[in-house]
Amino acid sequence: MFSHARRDVRFAAQRMAVAGRRAAAPVTRMAHVPHVPHVPHVPHVPHVPLVTLVTLVTLVTLARRTRARRASVRLFS
Repeated sequence: MFSHARRDVRFAAQRMAVAGRRAAAPVTRMAHVPHVPHVPHVPHVPHVPLVTLVTLVTLVTLARRTRARRASVRLFS
């Protein structure tokens, strides 16, 4: 059952790629995702908020460093 579904998806993707080339549109290909049998939902860390969190922590750390550096320059000059 799953192999048929995968084949249909692959053919649909090929048809879309051909249609895109006909329309002279850039073809963006999905990275191949290996088929995973359905498992009950396991809560995981969502991707975008994780990236946002890392970015915020990095910016805050850099801001603190520059502030501390300016303060030390002010003290010793």
